[in-house]
Parts: sequence; structure tokens; C-alpha cells
Amino acid sequence: MIPRSFEKTINGIKLLTENNIYTTITSIVTSENLMDLENLVKIAIELGVNEIKFGEFSRSGRGANLSKSWELSKTEEIKANDIIHSLRIKYQNSIIIADWEDDKTTEKMMDYNHGGFSCGAGNL
Repeated sequence: MIPRSFEKTINGIKLLTENNIYTTITSIVTSENLMDLENLVKIAIELGVNEIKFGEFSRSGRGANLSKSWELSKTEEIKANDIIHSLRIKYQNSIIIADWEDDKTTEKMMDYNHGGFSCGAGNL
């Protein structure tokens, strides 16, 4: 863990939003944060963020060597989908909420400078 990383991230987001720069937060949904997704949406709205994306853990790239605890069970994945869907409806007039299903339906652009497809966490 990086010391004061949350505080530094919040300060960076404030700089972006205060300067009217379109800002997106991306968060990987895990069993540890599954029940905190609404709190994250509320923080994003308070900060003036335009969009928040929820992603599914991928066991590739930097995720290849992380423990299995990062992966959602099938039951948790269904619960996450339900929570995100309800948050989209509840906060539809305040923030754009996207999830991994959106990524599956949107064409991913090839990143020719780094190889692979770009995503919120790096290149696949």
C-alpha cells in the first residue's frame, strides 16, 4: 500500500474537476468492496466526477500473480451486477455509471504504442 494514496487520489480528482476536466474513476469490484460501491458513487458525485466505471478483476497483466481473493464468486458477480444496475437508476441524473458489461459491448481500441488493448488498469 502506498502511504496517503487515498488522500493523494482525492486531491488529484479535485484538481481535475475544479478545472472542468472530464473525470472518470475506475474501480475493480472485489468481495471486499462489493458492499461499498454506493459509497464510492456518492464520493464521486461529491467530487464532481463525470463518470465512474466498475470493472471485473482480470487475471492478466498486473493481476496475474494476485491472490484468488480478488476474484468474485459467481454469486458475488450476480450481486455486483444487481447493485450496479440499481445505482445506475438511482443516480442517473448525477453521474454516468458503467460496468464490465459495457466494455463487452463497446469495441476496444488497439493501443499500438504499447501493444494490446487499452483498459482502465493498463493494457491487455
